[in-house]
This record gives sequence, structure tokens and C-alpha cells, in this order.
Amino acid sequence: MSQLPIESLQSIEFPSRQATVERNTAETKIKVRINLDGTGEGVLDTGVPFLNHMLDQIKRHGLIDLDVKCDGDTEIDDHMHRWMSRYQEW
Repeated sequence: MSQLPIESLQSIEFPSRQATVERNTAETKIKVRINLDGTGEGVLDTGVPFLNHMLDQIKRHGLIDLDVKCDGDTEIDDHMHRWMSRYQEW
């Protein structure tokens, strides 16, 4: 079985593994930018310190660039941000 030389693999173009998604409701505004082929950089501003911490661990140790900006109703609690930040069909 023959193997491809390393030089031929360097010329392959892979699809982009990044996305930006915005979700706006009457209560919250959320914008997420992700690059799965990143370096672990990004800005996290969810308004929920523990969520910022957990997302920071994911981006840092997974080498994922991640920006998350959440504005909205956190005066009562953070349930809206936690719910809206979960993966769902937008």
C-alpha cells in the first residue's frame, strides 16, 4: 500500500471550521464567534462569571478561538443566558 508524500498533503485545502451566530430575543442578545482551528484566544462576556470560566477552559484547552457576548436579562438570574447559550437550531 503506497502512502502520499507529506508535501502533497500540505497543498490540500480544507473547509473553514469557523462560524458566527447571533441570536436576539426580547430578553437577550447573544453573539458567538468560533474558530475550531484556533489558538485558544477570545473574549468571553456572558454576564455569568461561572459560565465565562467554563467556556474559558474549553477554548484554552481545546485550542478553540471563541468570542461570546451576551447582553440582557440577568437581574433575576442567569437562566436566559444558560438556555440561549446551549446548542440549538437557530
